[in-house]
Amino acid sequence: GTWRDLAVLATSPLPGDAAARPSDLPVEATRALFSHRARTDLPLRATAPLTAALDRFPDLAAARDRLVGLAADRCLPTGASHGDWTPWNLAVDDHGQVGAWDWERYTETTPAGFDAVHFAASRVTVADDFAATRSFLAELPATLDACGLDRSTHRWLLATYLVGIAGRYAADLTVFPAERSERRLAWVRGLLDRELDDLSGDHR
Repeated sequence: GTWRDLAVLATSPLPGDAAARPSDLPVEATRALFSHRARTDLPLRATAPLTAALDRFPDLAAARDRLVGLAADRCLPTGASHGDWTPWNLAVDDHGQVGAWDWERYTETTPAGFDAVHFAASRVTVADDFAATRSFLAELPATLDACGLDRSTHRWLLATYLVGIAGRYAADLTVFPAERSERRLAWVRGLLDRELDDLSGDHR
């Protein structure tokens, strides 16, 4: 419903014990959430992660502009997204039903697969080494395949996700500076630079 022009969502209580948190991506729930709103194919530049304000962060704005330039008129399927689809925001009951909380980042113009990438990325902690990052990148295609995403969109989706999440972390740091968040942002920025370099190489 709505209250004072704001969207309001009421949910029933979720199981509170850690055992209820999914260790693997709940694929069917992830696909069902995306399908909650009609699919719309949008140019990368018009998707939610790339339309977020980055004026305060010139380096991220430059990375976004570089990605938009590489993508040109390339489109991605967009739809509903939780925005923070992580094991600690989800719970699975005894009947296999998935529940979620923390819906404040919900959008309806986010590329399909954003939630799946975020779930996978959330399992790489800032203390992990290069091998963990390599595993994340190696396993991501199969995860996105399971979510029904065309392989031709995978790399563009990942780059779009990295720009969006880097902007989120950078904005959070202006409010709550924390060393852990700084390390997390550095990890994302490193991946983003690598993905942009690879996409640039494909266009030469």
